[in-house]
Amino acid sequence: PAGANGEGPALAQFGDSIALAQADVPQAGWQAGTTQAVDLTWLAQAPTRGRYTVFLQLIGPAGPPVAQGDQEPWQGTYPTDAWLQDVPATDHYRLALPPDLPGGEYTLIMGLYDPTTQQRLPLLRDNKPAGESYTLATIHVP
Repeated sequence: PAGANGEGPALAQFGDSIALAQADVPQAGWQAGTTQAVDLTWLAQAPTRGRYTVFLQLIGPAGPPVAQGDQEPWQGTYPTDAWLQDVPATDHYRLALPPDLPGGEYTLIMGLYDPTTQQRLPLLRDNKPAGESYTLATIHVP
């Protein structure tokens, strides 16, 4: 798999056709009650057979998500089944943090799923299933 500029490995491979080529996650500004922007650059490595939704989840120390954002790429105007092969494209996602979010260390994960079946696309490592989500960053909330 290639990175966003066609060189180097992708950050993550989902199914047999979708690569996460780059992720821009701010390291500062994560505070209770704020909305954070995350930019993800995608690369279709083969024709994509399904129309998938992207999820972002902020996972707390206890395990369950404390914030979640689900969005079809480009708000449905450029769905995954229309992506052009080998053409990187950057999309913008937002994640609203609850106003009562306690300070601490959190994990930001992402993945894709079929909105009809709720089935997640598998994360692949060395062409073998390696879970259903990719860890983008560890986030510190003051």
